[in-house]
Amino acid sequence: MIEIKNLVFVVLCFFGDACCMVPIHQYDRSAGMPAWEGNRLNALAVQYDGAGSVVGIDLAIGVTGHFAPPLDAQFVQQFVACSRGGRVEDPTGVGGNPMDPILLAHAQNVIGREIMYRIIAKLEPRIQCVDSVRTVIYDMNSEISSNLLDSINICANLLVGINIARNDSAADFISDLIGFANGHIDPSVVFNALFNNPVVFVSNRIFQCANGDSITITDSAVATAVINNVIRILNVHESNLRANVDALRFRLVFDPTAQDQYAPADNTIIITGNPCNCNLVTGPILSNGFEQTHVETQWRQLQASSTLKHELGHYLRIGLENMVGDPAFLNVGPALFVSGVLSSEYVIHLADIWDDAEELAEIFGIVFSGGNLLRDRLNQSDFNLEGEPHHADSVRYSHRDSRFPLVPYKFFNSAFERGGVLPIPDKNVVFYDKPIASI
Repeated sequence: MIEIKNLVFVVLCFFGDACCMVPIHQYDRSAGMPAWEGNRLNALAVQYDGAGSVVGIDLAIGVTGHFAPPLDAQFVQQFVACSRGGRVEDPTGVGGNPMDPILLAHAQNVIGREIMYRIIAKLEPRIQCVDSVRTVIYDMNSEISSNLLDSINICANLLVGINIARNDSAADFISDLIGFANGHIDPSVVFNALFNNPVVFVSNRIFQCANGDSITITDSAVATAVINNVIRILNVHESNLRANVDALRFRLVFDPTAQDQYAPADNTIIITGNPCNCNLVTGPILSNGFEQTHVETQWRQLQASSTLKHELGHYLRIGLENMVGDPAFLNVGPALFVSGVLSSEYVIHLADIWDDAEELAEIFGIVFSGGNLLRDRLNQSDFNLEGEPHHADSVRYSHRDSRFPLVPYKFFNSAFERGGVLPIPDKNVVFYDKPIASI
């Protein structure tokens, strides 16, 4: 198997020059974002981080200290409301809202808060859209028994608003309404479009056509039958839209007897609340006399809020952004070699350290997108580094529950160098010129 990986890797790498290290630029997930999502994203930032806050390539906080009690608890509630079912599931019956302190600690971290902003901005407008359609249908139905004209007007405003019926004249509208009620107009395309361009509808009981016409009822029995048919059809398409939105939403489960994980099949996130044992990069730095070669790690614990960030990162990229996986490292591996970050001997072992490229992206922030090697700052290690009190040894290395005592210096430096300073507590350089294994 290693021989095959070597062959594939060499073929891919002959197209590059590994003589010098190329800087890894930041991944900008805000590029190309639809207006409705961007508007919600920045509205959240202003609401919770104060005037002047904006989320572009990263979160720029307008008012330092604005995010404080009771805003933090309110924000957590708003985030949980975006989950499927709108609550934290507790199958073991632990009780006492054990996820609350984990969610609060996550939200109080600027990296954690930004990823929660981004998740809310992708989900909340869609949830509000389908909820508003349900409310309009309910109001149409409730008005039939008390005021049939109000029901027709509410229906008219909805059907015109989603481009199913014409607004030129009352005659044109009635023609489209009857065609819709009889199944001659298929609203599937329109409702599918609402998933990617959500709109919030209101129950408006006043309707007037563009030419000034108003709707009149000449036969109440026929009108009632038409509206009932419309309600029946709308119910079907609202249910389909809701199912699509619910499938996108995450399930948040607290279960101390399970394993921390994200399941992409149904967007379920399970959090145990237990600390995570892993390799944290601490230093010192090893040198062979000519160049710095490796940085040492220590086996330490990370708290449950860091684990939550890890799983939410997977959900954001896989569940919401549809980033394609690269389990064999056939894209990011050669790119790391060509960029001068890793040796060929090391690249063939990436799967042994990280399992797949998504784990590398979440823990170390290295992604391959659009043919480019990029750095996603919304990673678990950056979350750890932003924690309070500040911990310089919070860069995690590897996804496996195994000891990896050394990190290649260029790899670590390319991802986490900050203005010439590495985030490690022990910056001493130690001379070591003996051969070191690839992993």
